[in-house]
Amino acid sequence: MKPSAPGKTLVVHLSAIYDIIDQLALPACLVHDNEVVYANLLYNKSITNADCGTLLDDVDLICSKDIVINNTLFFAHRVRLSPEAILVTLSEKKSSAISVDSLTGLLNRDCFNALFKGMLENARLKSQILSVLFIDLDDFKLVNDTYGHESGDIVLKAVANRMLKVLRNNDRCFRLGGDEFVILLTDVKDKMHTCLVARRLIHAICQAIPLDESYMAKVGASIGIASFPHNGNAMDEILENADDAMYQAKKLGKNNYRLFGQ
Repeated sequence: MKPSAPGKTLVVHLSAIYDIIDQLALPACLVHDNEVVYANLLYNKSITNADCGTLLDDVDLICSKDIVINNTLFFAHRVRLSPEAILVTLSEKKSSAISVDSLTGLLNRDCFNALFKGMLENARLKSQILSVLFIDLDDFKLVNDTYGHESGDIVLKAVANRMLKVLRNNDRCFRLGGDEFVILLTDVKDKMHTCLVARRLIHAICQAIPLDESYMAKVGASIGIASFPHNGNAMDEILENADDAMYQAKKLGKNNYRLFGQ
């Protein structure tokens, strides 16, 4: 990335910063007025344009946090050089090898525990709504019992891909285990936004999934929804409420969603 001319004068000398960034053995960039104005080659190889917005979203509030980039868990360290300029370096976390579910490629339970806390704190600091969607597949056991576990794996992979296509780049999808998934929706405008996503997820998931040339499988999804700050302030409380809402959705029938407390 070539340096662009910032609109304001930095306190530190730009050419010196660029030299330091180029010499670092870590992905690094210079952020000025919430835009990346210079980055080294390692940074450019690690970050996609879609991820930049997520990475820089919290530069004025949080000095360090866990960030997922291309399904890899990074620790981002930020050093403020001036009121407008921040040096950002990334280091891959030692635990990143277990942060991705080996079957579906989704983030796993370990990564969920690490990221939910940071995303919740970010929502708290920005006075934003964070919605938790707890998803349990309907009739998945029937697929396993009828066609075998290999077919069940095909279904789980297909469901994971379909859910990712529904979500925005700054939302996060996790497989907790078995046929249970959790989605975190950030910067939610209102409950109608969350309900729309839930309906789109159900529609995507319930479409027939080809197992081979002869057989098709169909599963549904029961989704429970709980949001910060309306349905709790702590991680465990919000997740438990979303889980309770999911069981209420199952009682209403297959392919349904339920908001906690409604």
